[in-house]
Amino acid sequence: MRNNLFVRVTGLCLLTWMIASGCGPRRITQPQKQNNTPTTDQLIETNRRLLQKEMKNLKEFIGQHNWNLQTTGSGLYYYIYPQQKNVAQGKIIVDGDRVTICYTIRSLKGEVLESSSQQGSRQVVVGHEEMEAGLYEALLKMHDGDSARLLLLPHLAFGFTGDGIRIPRQTTLWYEIKVQIINQKHN
Repeated sequence: MRNNLFVRVTGLCLLTWMIASGCGPRRITQPQKQNNTPTTDQLIETNRRLLQKEMKNLKEFIGQHNWNLQTTGSGLYYYIYPQQKNVAQGKIIVDGDRVTICYTIRSLKGEVLESSSQQGSRQVVVGHEEMEAGLYEALLKMHDGDSARLLLLPHLAFGFTGDGIRIPRQTTLWYEIKVQIINQKHN
């Protein structure tokens, strides 16, 4: 009889425990969300690889055309054409000068993407207006009346997004420019 009572009490306790544990708050485990956001190191590595690829393509392009270009630490490749003999070299461009530029911008495939013959000449105040970093760097190496050939990697031109209109994303650009006029330093 005692065994029977023991079994009933144990069963009743067990049943009470099961009911009580089933009625409490349930913990629902949700699957862990994966963080697909790249880390800073991953982004730096991706940009490094893209730049290496662009540099390789650019050097092949320069070699195919047999161009003798100078380069800067930022990655600007440029050639400033010699001025005609018996023509005095114009004033050197400095920050604050108002400059009018005739230009043609091409892809490395030779496709004209933009030009002053289509858009009109470009007027800028050097160092005081938003412009491509490579163009700014090149202008500071030029004089009034100079013409130049520039090759700008994406980080010196329109970046990885392009301009959203004519310049495609992540495009190395070939500029042919001529500084037409320099007005005195803009205040």
